[in-house]
Amino acid sequence: MTNLLLLLVMKAVLLAAAGLVARRLMLGTTVRPWVALPVGAAFGFLFHLVFHDRINAIGFHAEPTTTLIAVNAVLSYGLTAMTVALVPLHLADRSSDAGARGEWGYFATTLVAALLAAVFAPTEFTRALGAGAALMLGLESLALVLGHRGPIARMLQGDLRGMGVLFVTTVVLGALYECLNLLFPVWVWTSLDAVPTWLRLTLMIGGGYVVLIHPLLMAIRLVEARVSAS
Repeated sequence: MTNLLLLLVMKAVLLAAAGLVARRLMLGTTVRPWVALPVGAAFGFLFHLVFHDRINAIGFHAEPTTTLIAVNAVLSYGLTAMTVALVPLHLADRSSDAGARGEWGYFATTLVAALLAAVFAPTEFTRALGAGAALMLGLESLALVLGHRGPIARMLQGDLRGMGVLFVTTVVLGALYECLNLLFPVWVWTSLDAVPTWLRLTLMIGGGYVVLIHPLLMAIRLVEARVSAS
């Protein structure tokens, strides 16, 4: 529990630094704690149920008590969500139905494939990737229903900026969080125990964190859009 509290302090410092950078660069992004914090907490409990209890892709160095699970979900994921909310990436409006059939076909096909992988893939790692991809594709599909395009839908329309911003964010935050976890060990990627540490970190920083950061960002932006519209 001590390591988790120290990690939370460092995440709070990173959030403050990210907020300062966003303000200095005039990125036009702000943190709405009443939006980002509960979204992050919801993802924290969801990820624990799916990736810890169901798939066994994430473990803890300490005994996962109810208190540790709750603090990790609410505060650790909440701080991550508040940091992600500062990313200068917003949903685009789906102003026309041009290319809509192709989009729906793509998301329907890939979402089914991701769900099948999450259930039937032979290893915990590939099941975790399937579950993460299903979450990403599901939120992108929801955004389309609500009249928006997320980074993946924008990419299908030839706009690569969103995916570029998402990739940079994933690598930077993933590297920072993994460094913090090396200093104050809290979680362990149990599905990658058999691979060398350097490869495990490369896989997670280069691609693993996208299944958290993309859905977090999508959910925050969708909630913000609903709040603004009301």
